[in-house]
Amino acid sequence: GFSSRPKSQRITTNRTMIRRTFDEKGIKYASELALQNVRDLNKILEWNLENNILTVGKHFPGQGNAIGDTHNRFVDVSKTWKSDELLPYKELINNNSLNAIMVSHIFHNELDKKYPATLSKSIIRDLLKEKMGFDGIVISDDPQMRAISDKYDLETVLELMINAGVDIFCFGNNLIYDPNIVKKVYLVINKLLDKNKISENDIKRSYSKKKSICLYIFCSRLALRTIKFSCCAALTIIKIKSQINLI
Repeated sequence: GFSSRPKSQRITTNRTMIRRTFDEKGIKYASELALQNVRDLNKILEWNLENNILTVGKHFPGQGNAIGDTHNRFVDVSKTWKSDELLPYKELINNNSLNAIMVSHIFHNELDKKYPATLSKSIIRDLLKEKMGFDGIVISDDPQMRAISDKYDLETVLELMINAGVDIFCFGNNLIYDPNIVKKVYLVINKLLDKNKISENDIKRSYSKKKSICLYIFCSRLALRTIKFSCCAALTIIKIKSQINLI
């Protein structure tokens, strides 16, 4: 997500790394230091917002303890994920420092017994939005990453993501190149709407959020200040019954 420091100074709540770096007496200090780093980051993000630079946090709900890469395979963090990985998000959300959050494809059976985070109502709607109070834009990690594409077809992915509360799908289209991906996603969303498998109200809410961000970008004259939702292109396709908007 956002890193304002050299690699050795990045925020961590990873207990394994803390124990490898500090002795037992230093663990409490290390945890406090991590939170202080988040508060320092808040100041930087406040400056960004004051200067019309949007901020995006990733990858929710935290994958610092993950063993494995969701680009390549399904990753289960049920035994390694710690609740303190939510602390940076909570601090930044409470300070209104984040315009958007990208959700990871990691799986945790205590957060959702069936689905990885990007497909999970429990993680996105219940935890991120309701419990933690985030009302900004929710972006999926790339649905073509193998943690998702190896297990779910495109229609299932889009249905679950939209119903979970995702506003923007981030298709990199490089891990699995498909020259027709835009058309396919568009047709699938049409199909899901026609079958009443997704809510028109959810589509409208996502569209409204996207419009407000687009207006913000336009009015801010960001030109060379490129907003990076990720290294891939962000793709959102919206259709509202008889009116079609391709963004």
